[in-house]
Amino acid sequence: MIINIISATKGGGAELVVRELHKRYLNKNIDSRVTYLSGTSFDMEGDEEVIGVNPRNPFNILRIRKKLKLFIKQSRSEIIVHARLTWPFFYVALATIEGWGLTPRGHTKNYLK
Repeated sequence: MIINIISATKGGGAELVVRELHKRYLNKNIDSRVTYLSGTSFDMEGDEEVIGVNPRNPFNILRIRKKLKLFIKQSRSEIIVHARLTWPFFYVALATIEGWGLTPRGHTKNYLK
């Protein structure tokens, strides 16, 4: 399962890249989810969700942690977290600190070959 976390639904490059990657993952039968910290849920698929908070809110560390724990319970395979832009990147790193029950793995795979 690949979990994409990004600041907002609206925007330019990074938001478009995440949506395109998500579509490509699904076309290759890879379980993929997108979590947006802010924005509207207009024109979204079922595996995309908006938390609806300020992307700079430090409580997002706990929100992301809660989401990751839920995805871990739902997934039958390894989980890859793809965070884009500054705040999601920092918050994912803090949410997965070792000893808190979520351990990041230091490897990546190219699923788009």
